[in-house]
Amino acid sequence: FELPGLAHGGNIPGLVPYGRQVGNLLFSGGNTGRAPVTGKLGSTLREQAEFAFHNTAALVESAGFSLRDVAHLYLWLQDMNDLPTVDEVFRKTFEDPTDRPVYQPVIAEPMSSDVLLQVEATAARGSGRALTHVGVGAAADQGQKAPPIGKTIDNRLFSRGILGQDPRTGRMATNPDAQAKVALGNMSVLLTSSGFSLDDVGHLFVWCKSQQNSELILERLKEVYPLEDDMPATHFIVTNLPEDIELELEIAAVR
Repeated sequence: FELPGLAHGGNIPGLVPYGRQVGNLLFSGGNTGRAPVTGKLGSTLREQAEFAFHNTAALVESAGFSLRDVAHLYLWLQDMNDLPTVDEVFRKTFEDPTDRPVYQPVIAEPMSSDVLLQVEATAARGSGRALTHVGVGAAADQGQKAPPIGKTIDNRLFSRGILGQDPRTGRMATNPDAQAKVALGNMSVLLTSSGFSLDDVGHLFVWCKSQQNSELILERLKEVYPLEDDMPATHFIVTNLPEDIELELEIAAVR
């Protein structure tokens, strides 16, 4: 699927599609904050965010999906301080708080310094939808306005970042190993609350502040999955995280 006036792959139309549908799933590339048709980059963060979400919605709808079908978003940002503004546009785009997708913000080096964000979407057609709101989100997420921690569409579950944070008090565990243990416990709670099991996890992203943290979480994972054949496909990524967060877990599960 393509969008008029916009192109990936060195501005050569059709070289890299904006989106691809496989069965009941739709995957997008990175939607930047460029104006529809003209392709002009927005001059401010808010304008880029509005264009990026508009283009994401246009792609989804051109493929015969709806915004309700969007299950997961990556928000690739230059600066995590930009997230509140981007989140405002996200909420305006996905107006129904009972059926929003989950999203994972990630700090990434831009392909161009003037590109402030990219939005990457996964959508899934299905009649059975459910959001999971449990106390395993970021410490700043409070009350009903907090994004869901997981979204289920039929037999598929997508999560946002799962933290090493006490679900009762909201306090972050004090060291990387403790955060790894608590985060895996919160992952189990999310799965159980959504009607899934540990065996249903097909893919696991581990976002780490350091290589040492990735080694800690791997040891903890071996306790959760003692049999090698049961371990989900796991991708460890060292990235910038907020000061008190040592790691985040992000899962995709299928019943």
